Amino acid sequence: MVKTFRTISWRETLVSAVIAATLVTPVAAQSKESADAFMKSYTDTWNQHDTQALATEYWDTKPTVEEEKSQLDAMFDRLVSQGYDRSTIHEIQTCMTDDTTAWAGMKFTRNTTDGGVIGDDPQASHYVLGWTDEKGWRVKSVKGADAADELTCPE
Repeated sequence: MVKTFRTISWRETLVSAVIAATLVTPVAAQSKESADAFMKSYTDTWNQHDTQALATEYWDTKPTVEEEKSQLDAMFDRLVSQGYDRSTIHEIQTCMTDDTTAWAGMKFTRNTTDGGVIGDDPQASHYVLGWTDEKGWRVKSVKGADAADELTCPE
């Protein structure tokens, strides 16, 4: 039995190369799209109350992961003592502020286990995200904001 091979055209080669590249190319590293994906994943992890994952994969505001986790454990202990269950996310806006820094604004409601809310409804926070090739995006700082204000990227 003789096998024959068909030659492929340059168009077929190009299409195959583009398809292969899209299968292995992740979202551009430090991009608005990757910051959006990071914040979505972060809020999902937050709602699981997973302080270990938050400390190791999302936050980078303390010198060590242990200090980060300790701070997050204390924050969740305080929230849970008030009946906290999860946060409903109303809006997240992100933008790149330089090549390795992004800003994210979020409006949310802190829901309790009995159907109530903690604090103002909604609340808002502003995040500064930092990028490193080793870790990807990490929360570098967060501060409360006025939920009545529109979420707009800093200039």
